[in-house]
Amino acid sequence: DVFGFCQHCGRRIETESGYYIEEDLYCSECFEEHGAICEDCRDYYLKENMRYDEDANCYFCNWCYNNRHQE
Repeated sequence: DVFGFCQHCGRRIETESGYYIEEDLYCSECFEEHGAICEDCRDYYLKENMRYDEDANCYFCNWCYNNRHQE
Protein backbone atom coordinates (compact mmCIF):
# COMPACT_ATOMS: atom_id res chain seq x y z
CA ASP A 1 0.00 0.00 0.00
CA VAL A 2 1.17 3.50 -0.81
CA PHE A 3 -0.68 5.10 2.11
CA GLY A 4 -1.29 4.09 5.69
CA PHE A 5 -2.45 5.66 8.92
CA CYS A 6 -0.33 6.71 11.88
CA GLN A 7 -0.87 4.38 14.81
CA HIS A 8 -0.87 7.29 17.26
CA CYS A 9 -2.66 10.24 15.64
CA GLY A 10 -4.46 8.51 12.76
CA ARG A 11 -3.08 10.86 10.10
CA ARG A 12 -2.92 9.43 6.56
CA ILE A 13 0.71 9.26 5.43
CA GLU A 14 2.79 7.71 2.68
CA THR A 15 4.11 4.41 3.97
CA GLU A 16 7.61 5.17 2.66
CA SER A 17 7.83 8.36 4.74
CA GLY A 18 6.64 6.78 7.98
CA TYR A 19 8.42 4.90 10.72
CA TYR A 20 7.59 1.30 11.53
CA ILE A 21 7.78 0.11 15.11
CA GLU A 22 7.15 -3.59 14.92
CA GLU A 23 4.29 -3.59 12.41
CA ASP A 24 2.76 -0.26 13.42
CA LEU A 25 3.25 2.82 11.23
CA TYR A 26 3.97 6.24 12.78
CA CYS A 27 4.18 9.68 11.16
CA SER A 28 7.39 11.63 11.71
CA GLU A 29 5.84 13.94 14.33
CA CYS A 30 4.51 11.08 16.46
CA PHE A 31 7.71 9.12 16.04
CA GLU A 32 9.75 12.10 17.30
CA GLU A 33 7.49 12.36 20.35
CA HIS A 34 6.96 8.68 21.15
CA GLY A 35 9.68 6.72 19.35
CA ALA A 36 13.44 6.54 19.17
CA ILE A 37 16.23 4.70 17.41
CA CYS A 38 18.36 2.39 19.51
CA GLU A 39 21.88 3.78 19.43
CA ASP A 40 23.42 0.31 19.03
CA CYS A 41 21.14 -1.87 16.88
CA ARG A 42 19.52 1.10 15.03
CA ASP A 43 16.01 -0.42 15.24
CA TYR A 44 12.95 1.73 16.00
CA TYR A 45 11.15 1.38 19.35
CA LEU A 46 8.65 3.24 21.47
CA LYS A 47 10.51 5.28 24.09
CA GLU A 48 8.37 3.73 26.82
CA ASN A 49 9.94 0.35 25.94
CA MET A 50 13.52 1.66 25.91
CA ARG A 51 16.17 2.68 28.40
CA TYR A 52 17.64 6.17 28.35
CA ASP A 53 21.33 6.25 29.20
CA GLU A 54 22.11 9.63 30.75
CA ASP A 55 25.87 9.12 30.45
CA ALA A 56 25.61 8.45 26.71
CA ASN A 57 22.67 10.90 26.31
CA CYS A 58 20.72 8.50 24.07
CA TYR A 59 18.21 5.66 23.99
CA PHE A 60 18.91 1.93 23.84
CA CYS A 61 16.55 -1.00 23.46
CA ASN A 62 16.52 -3.20 26.56
CA TRP A 63 18.65 -5.90 24.92
CA CYS A 64 21.40 -3.49 23.83
CA TYR A 65 21.26 -1.61 27.13
CA ASN A 66 21.69 -4.81 29.12
CA ASN A 67 24.57 -5.92 26.89
CA ARG A 68 26.35 -2.60 27.39
CA HIS A 69 25.94 -2.72 31.16
CA GLN A 70 26.94 -6.32 31.86
CA GLU A 71 29.79 -6.67 34.30
